[in-house]
Amino acid sequence: MDQIKVVITKNIPTYLSALPIPESLEDVKALKPEDLQMLAPFVLVLTIFLVQSIRFFLWLATPSSASKPPVVNQTIQKDKDKVVDSINMKDYPDVEKLVFCRCWKSSKWPMCDGSHVKHNKETGDNTGPLIVNKN
Repeated sequence: MDQIKVVITKNIPTYLSALPIPESLEDVKALKPEDLQMLAPFVLVLTIFLVQSIRFFLWLATPSSASKPPVVNQTIQKDKDKVVDSINMKDYPDVEKLVFCRCWKSSKWPMCDGSHVKHNKETGDNTGPLIVNKN
């Protein structure tokens, strides 16, 4: 701890007081290469501090809606507020089961066309269809 105390109370103030801080543009032009070498760490630390401060305040100013998860339904009935489909089993008297899409990728919506298989391989997801049996 004593080393940290020495750095904070003696080394940093000594370094900062010895910095050749220019007071005008003319002074900047007059800086020597050794002056620039001495200023480089200070300018680097100051730049990092400013960038991180700006990033922090931009993060604070970002609306919480920007952190919403991505939309699942990318293409189906996007003109509606809510996608609702109704199917009457009486309309399918010869069918023993109906297979409905739950991944929102089917080209035969609301019926499943197997698009979830490709989706699962690409994303690591585990979605599958909803199967409704007649019996």
